[in-house]
Amino acid sequence: MRLFSNFDSWLEKRLVAEYQEGFGAEKVFSVHKSRRFYISKVLFPFIRFLIIFGIWLSVVYWFEYPDKNIVLWVFWLTSLVYLLYVMRQASKEYVDYKMDFLIITPKEVIKYNQTGVLHRDTETIHVDKVRSVTVAKHWLFESFFDIGTITFLAEWESENGDIVMPSIDAVESIEQRIRHSMGLSS
Repeated sequence: MRLFSNFDSWLEKRLVAEYQEGFGAEKVFSVHKSRRFYISKVLFPFIRFLIIFGIWLSVVYWFEYPDKNIVLWVFWLTSLVYLLYVMRQASKEYVDYKMDFLIITPKEVIKYNQTGVLHRDTETIHVDKVRSVTVAKHWLFESFFDIGTITFLAEWESENGDIVMPSIDAVESIEQRIRHSMGLSS
């Protein structure tokens, strides 16, 4: 789906195909956020909504109230507002999950960060400017599920110029694949 020039859900496929033509399919690939990011940030809020909605629903209909119509009206209005809030937050996270990605080529690392329909940031670091590729995993959850953050430190750049991609599945094997593609493996 393409809305305006900044919101293009086919951008990644087009760019990967274009870079693979130039560098070869084995040297170019894209990196996405973890499926657990999707579950925890997109699906879980809806599950939480359904649980809370079910509890509210049973309380509202289980007990008798003097003004049952007012209680029902407040219940349905509150439920609607809460559902809209959950949908807004989950849709923002869904855009992050689907449209934030890295493209790794032998010449450069490119990060695309989509925030909303009208805003997309692109960061690029050329391979000869990459000082190091680091992996960070914190806490038991990330260690157990092998989820982490990949950081590309750029030579002579400030910390703001570095590329950081959080919530990556199989982060250590992705790092090895990145090093191989960039020619940094020893």
